[in-house]
Amino acid sequence: MSNGPIVAAVLVKDNAVADYRKLIGATDPTKAEEGTIRKLFR
Repeated sequence: MSNGPIVAAVLVKDNAVADYRKLIGATDPTKAEEGTIRKLFR
């Protein structure tokens, strides 16, 4: 963990959590799909 500002997000839509997880990508960056946050910033 580190110190710093936080960013709050409010997800309002059907399947919001599943879609957000897809956007973030797999926990293991080597297994993340192209275009996901973890693939872009690993």
